[in-house]
Amino acid sequence: MGRSPFNTLKRRRLSLGLAAGAVFTILLHIRSITVPRPISAPTYAPEDPKGRSFVQTRYREDAGAIARLLAAWPEDKPRAAIFVLARNQEAMGVVQSLKELEATFNGNVSAMYPYVIVNNGDFSPSFMQVVERSVAGRCFFGKVPQEHWSYPAHVSAEAAAKARAQQAAANVFHGELESYHFMCRYFSGFFMHHPLLRGFDYYWRVEPSVHFYCHLQQDPFLTMQSKQAAYGWNIVRLELMSTIPSLWSTVFQFLRDNATLLHPNNGLASVAPGFSRVSVTDLRVTEHTVPYTGCHYWSNFEIGSLAFFRSEAYQAFFAALERSGGFFYERWGDAPVHSLAALALLDARAAIHFFDDIGYRHDDAMHCPQAPDAVRHCSCMPAVDFNQHQSYCKSLQRQAGLLGQ
Repeated sequence: MGRSPFNTLKRRRLSLGLAAGAVFTILLHIRSITVPRPISAPTYAPEDPKGRSFVQTRYREDAGAIARLLAAWPEDKPRAAIFVLARNQEAMGVVQSLKELEATFNGNVSAMYPYVIVNNGDFSPSFMQVVERSVAGRCFFGKVPQEHWSYPAHVSAEAAAKARAQQAAANVFHGELESYHFMCRYFSGFFMHHPLLRGFDYYWRVEPSVHFYCHLQQDPFLTMQSKQAAYGWNIVRLELMSTIPSLWSTVFQFLRDNATLLHPNNGLASVAPGFSRVSVTDLRVTEHTVPYTGCHYWSNFEIGSLAFFRSEAYQAFFAALERSGGFFYERWGDAPVHSLAALALLDARAAIHFFDDIGYRHDDAMHCPQAPDAVRHCSCMPAVDFNQHQSYCKSLQRQAGLLGQ
């Protein structure tokens, strides 16, 4: 989730170029995407028993409905869901993202994958009805379990608050936001266990207010299934190292303690040049000998195998990170966590897939396909592709053979 450490002048030039291209791209794209106005729905005050009853009833109904949906799932279709974490105030951002996803892929009759939408608080009745009435796909709403959005027993809330204050003073990106720390921990270790995702094999993470630019010619979930891939990405970028000062040393020690979990065909050299299996067995080698560059797959777009994230190997990896307290005493993001885990535990060339054909934008970063046969299905401009400006990270991916080319 970091930003690249360009110098000020380069960053300004890049930002201006990306902004100009993005504005033009959005103007082209907006012709085919219409975000509806909010729809009237029951409104209740948070303390109103009617509102609480409405929401709790809906949660129970959706839990049963999604089980029935899975029971009747076509045998030749990947068991997959679109997964969204959102707050009540992001209703129209969710609608925008899902409408664009339907216009470019999920509105196809052969697709129509369900939307699993969760909140760390309770959704309002109006949120659920606005979203549900605005999209064609089926929506299932749920709540993040409290224990997944809180402090683990070994982390002191008081010490975490002091750490956030220090991060704020040091201008660590989002370091002052308690909810951001909770969110990063949730996506790192718990989202895959949400009850509404039980029975699914794949997920596509979608955030509010993102954009999709390409009419997909292939089902990404079928791609994952046919390639037996476990992790799919779209944008690679540098992390702000001030957010993760001890993450790499923690990961390195985990791999040293659990060398059998390091895949023989791992891809860690693509983010830590010079890394090899010998790195964790030769005690002369340290995390400083093969330093982490900060390159990572941006996790606000990811398509993944839930079996991988539920696996004993990944759960052991997360447990080691959890014990360190780095999600709270530092500001570890789920993006480098997912990236390092996938690159360490998987056969990188076989199980990590670059979705070059999916045009996508989140905040300041946009991916637009470069290949003529792909971009002709898109409304974005290849010149503003963020990966082209992150040439260092992309070149490492290419050297490691992780671009599928």
